[in-house]
Amino acid sequence: MVKQNKKRDFLVALMNNKYDFQIAKEQNWYRIPCSTKMVPESVVNNTLKYIAFYHTKIFNEDAYCVRWYGEVKNISIAPRKVLLPEIQNDLKANDEYYKIEFDSIECAINSDY
Repeated sequence: MVKQNKKRDFLVALMNNKYDFQIAKEQNWYRIPCSTKMVPESVVNNTLKYIAFYHTKIFNEDAYCVRWYGEVKNISIAPRKVLLPEIQNDLKANDEYYKIEFDSIECAINSDY
């Protein structure tokens, strides 16, 4: 039997704080540390097409579901201090991150549902 190469161009990212979600909604990007052991191949090789966000319990009534998604337009690498200039003195300021950019994020759930 031939092993099929599955195309993995969709990422569901864990959204566990409201600050990062605000950045995603207002500035249209999300970050993943380059040092993460399990960075998806589609992020590394820039073939990611869509990103969705799974909200944790901090989001109260929007918790434990994927409600928002966006079409990826660019992936680059930048140090944390460039991505988040307001935290220049952070211990992770020089750590590199994948910056995943999108035009906007859309609500995946109809509010009438």
